[in-house]
Amino acid sequence: MSTMRSNHESITNSAKPKLYRYYPNTSTTNTTLIKKNEPILDQIIFDRHIFNINTDKPVVLLSCLVEFGCESLLPHYFLPEFLHKTKNHHKVAVGWRGRKLFYKNFDEFWEIDDQFMFLRDYCLAFTNVSKNIKNLENSLKQYGQVIPAQLLGNTFHEKKCNGCGAIILPISPNLICTKCKGTDFAPSLLEDPVNGKKRYKKMDLDLSKYDSYLNSIFNNKTIGVFARNRTTYGRNLPESFYIEFIKILRQKNYDVIWLGEEQSTLKCPLNDIYDVTKSEFKDDLEFCLALVGRCVGTFQAWTASTRFSQIMNVPFCLIESPDQLQGRGHEGKRLELLTQEKDKCKIIISNYLNSKNNLDKLLEICIFNFLDFIENKNSNTVVGIL
Repeated sequence: MSTMRSNHESITNSAKPKLYRYYPNTSTTNTTLIKKNEPILDQIIFDRHIFNINTDKPVVLLSCLVEFGCESLLPHYFLPEFLHKTKNHHKVAVGWRGRKLFYKNFDEFWEIDDQFMFLRDYCLAFTNVSKNIKNLENSLKQYGQVIPAQLLGNTFHEKKCNGCGAIILPISPNLICTKCKGTDFAPSLLEDPVNGKKRYKKMDLDLSKYDSYLNSIFNNKTIGVFARNRTTYGRNLPESFYIEFIKILRQKNYDVIWLGEEQSTLKCPLNDIYDVTKSEFKDDLEFCLALVGRCVGTFQAWTASTRFSQIMNVPFCLIESPDQLQGRGHEGKRLELLTQEKDKCKIIISNYLNSKNNLDKLLEICIFNFLDFIENKNSNTVVGIL
């Protein structure tokens, strides 16, 4: 496996170095989950953002190529401790486009080029089914110690031994501490998110640089809409739903803006509303957060875009499946871990397929409950279509 130069100082912030090159395989990786073949790449290109250079320190590289809903947990629960433990290392985060804000306290952020953002479709929470990502993480080892993305999920499953303080990853129901042989453990973050939330660290944000621009495009009754259009898992609503939803909001004298990342957001069906996915700031996470901060509320369905509202402590309404809230899915636990004020979270519990087959009824339920939430502060969870 050949790679190009690894001299940190020879690559500027504005350059797009071909940092890693690996030879293509003759076969492709079939994934039944996303129902398409993954093209095997011979190179992946990054923009290299250098915040601090210290070549005397050992290098540790953190692969952050995971789903956004999971990645957004990291600044609050993982990165503060990780940065402390690696204070004597040169820290490099390798991640998706537009996520630089999460890693501003690293020494470097290697931001994947736009043409490779399709690899997000192969991410499943903290894991992935991508041969390209696995090859990439292997090639990173020539630069220093690598922490693959899959290991990040361990942070949220690890238990602490109450006897000796050892951190143990559960691998069987009959767990025994490998150090002291004790059997008394504190629950993991995902097992007990209510108490786990005590570890929550708020992000340090200063978004004032956007004030003058936002003042020119916002009024005081702006609703943000995130329209999911993911390949992975599906669970996307058609544009006809959003056209009618926006039409009714406008009749109630609300302005509407179209939010989200270009790669995972439905193309905006209306040309007379602000669309961040087509703006000059589409890869600027800070700007997107500043936008959300100006909204009186946001609306989203079967998606983790609630993270924007949670970070900014803005009211949000989410349509979500019952299995994600209380079943095998973890979204209900992530909502608990990240929502700053519970009365700013409105959940409409709905089965996706039933909802998609009854769009008129879904629209009626969403409009009534969303406006009740925004105007009357009714944050009670409601049952939609099951």
